[in-house]
Amino acid sequence: MFGYGAFAIFTIATNTYFGAVNGATSSGGSWLSQNAAVVPMAAAAFVAGIFADRRVQLAAVTTELIMWVWYFWSLQGALTG
Repeated sequence: MFGYGAFAIFTIATNTYFGAVNGATSSGGSWLSQNAAVVPMAAAAFVAGIFADRRVQLAAVTTELIMWVWYFWSLQGALTG
């Protein structure tokens, strides 16, 4: 889970970098919409990596799935521009 969390942090950093280069993070709205699902996913992955309890692992996987569904369902605009 630490690897997935690290990948999520890398994604946030990449969105921030390219948003800053293109001026998209000046308003903050684009950055927020790009990372609204990624930040909770990163947190869930790191918590699951720290705690080996089965319930924590299940909650983390459930959080990941819910965030993916919500991202593709609600934040489609962040993918297209």
